[in-house]
Parts: sequence; C-alpha cells; structure tokens
Amino acid sequence: MIVDRQGRRFRNLRISLTSACNYACTYCVPNGKRLVAAQDELSAEAMARGVAYLIEAAGIERLRITGGEP
Repeated sequence: MIVDRQGRRFRNLRISLTSACNYACTYCVPNGKRLVAAQDELSAEAMARGVAYLIEAAGIERLRITGGEP
C-alpha cells in the first residue's frame, strides 16, 4: 500500500504510455518542453511488469492510461 504524509492511501494510477506526439498540447507538454526523450521511455514489457507489480503489491484499484497522439 502506498500512502502520503497525511496517511491517505493511493488507489489510482495514471500511466502515460508515451510522450511522443506531434501536437505538443499544453496539457502534456507544458511550456513546449518535452519532459522525457523518446529513447528514455520504458519498453512496453517493462511498463507492464511495473503496472502488474503496483496493482498487486501496492493495492492499486484504478488504472488510467494516457499518452501519445490522439
């Protein structure tokens, strides 16, 4: 279980699959600066392992998947 300093439990997880996008909307790319270079992104396999671990070990109940070109 993951808790913050006030003892609140984290139940939701948001995963951005990629920051690679042609649009560079301000929601994803504040100030027009990419936060992560494409070569530094996790592989699909590594991301799947991480999500599975968090669901099982940390008790994540909801998963939101975002990222990439709409």
